[in-house]
Amino acid sequence: MKRSTKLALSGIMTAMCVVLVFLTGILPGATYALPALAGILLAMCVEEIGVKWTTAIFISSAILSLVLTADKEAAILYTAFFGYYPMAKVCYEKISNWFLGYIIKFGTFNLSIALAYAAIVFVFRLPNIDFSFFGINLPALMLFIANAVFLLYDITISRVTKAYFNGLHKRIRKILRY
Repeated sequence: MKRSTKLALSGIMTAMCVVLVFLTGILPGATYALPALAGILLAMCVEEIGVKWTTAIFISSAILSLVLTADKEAAILYTAFFGYYPMAKVCYEKISNWFLGYIIKFGTFNLSIALAYAAIVFVFRLPNIDFSFFGINLPALMLFIANAVFLLYDITISRVTKAYFNGLHKRIRKILRY
């Protein structure tokens, strides 16, 4: 594929990722879903133009999302996890021991979520709130639920990427002429 084609595709995908994160300011219920969808777009970019170009898309879309979007939580989640995970997943999938691969995936996810939470608390000064409800530690419960959702997200990325590669990849290849 020509460098100019990769550059044009990178610009379009950067814009699409920023628009998806930007839409969380309009659709507040989509704070988690739209950044995850932007990450799935990046998974397709990895298939088309490689990790190097997708990294550039991620960096530019993360900076623009942090600067332009109203929903900073969505922008932080995109930057802290959803944006780079599809590229990291490519590396994790190369590990021959699937159990070790999943341990690394879950470790990456939990570290990313902890850093994002710390950024939200310390940078954006979340007020001091009691995080217990009828004796239940809500952050621990939410982290458990988040890990279950992450497993579904990981499986979804794999299946969408496989479906894309089996179906749309040939059509996109004809359009991009490479």
